[in-house]
Amino acid sequence: MLVRRCVAGDAAAWEEIVQTYNRRIYNILLPVARSADDAEDLAQDVFIKMFTARWRANDSSKGAFVTW
Repeated sequence: MLVRRCVAGDAAAWEEIVQTYNRRIYNILLPVARSADDAEDLAQDVFIKMFTARWRANDSSKGAFVTW
């Protein structure tokens, strides 16, 4: 599983997560951001928070990964 590989420290798995979800997160943020640049910055902030909290991904009581 991709998330488990990421939690284990697999950099390629993290890159795949970013590539998979970047556009979705950006599209969610774009309507509320002031500009495309702001939406990109906010998306990057989301990924930073996801990365620093990736250990929680193995805890199914926290919900599905995509709902982070």
